[in-house]
Amino acid sequence: MKIKCLFSEVNGVVLLNGTPVKNAEVERYYNWQGPDKSNREVVKTDSQGRFSFSAVYDNTILASIFPHNPSIQQEINIRYQGKEYEAYMLMKGDYEENSELNGKSLTLKCNLQDEPSRVGGFYGICTLADD
Repeated sequence: MKIKCLFSEVNGVVLLNGTPVKNAEVERYYNWQGPDKSNREVVKTDSQGRFSFSAVYDNTILASIFPHNPSIQQEINIRYQGKEYEAYMLMKGDYEENSELNGKSLTLKCNLQDEPSRVGGFYGICTLADD
C-alpha cells in the first residue's frame, strides 16, 4: 500500500511592507474529501517572520482499495493584529509529494499588504519565494 501525501512540506515567511512579522498566527487546514478527513494546525512566526509545517501523509486502506479521484482542499490562513488573511488555497488532485505546484517545493512569501489573487496555480496573498 502506497503512502499518500495530503499536504507537502511548507516553509514560508510573513512580511508587512517588507518587514518580517513576528508572532503572526499561521493556520494550515486540509480536508481530504474521499474519506472525509480534515485537520487544522497552528504555528507562530519567529522573529524573522518564518514558519513551517511538516508534510502530511496518510495510508488509509479504503482509499487504496476503492478507485476514486483524489480531492484534497488545502488552505493556509494568517492572523495578525486582529485581521485574517487568505494566504494559500488549492485543491490538490493527487497523492504525490510536491505535486501542488508541479514539483516545486511550497516555499512561500506572504505579504500582508497584498490583495489575494490567483498566481502560480493557487489563490492567496502568498507567492513562491523564488519567483
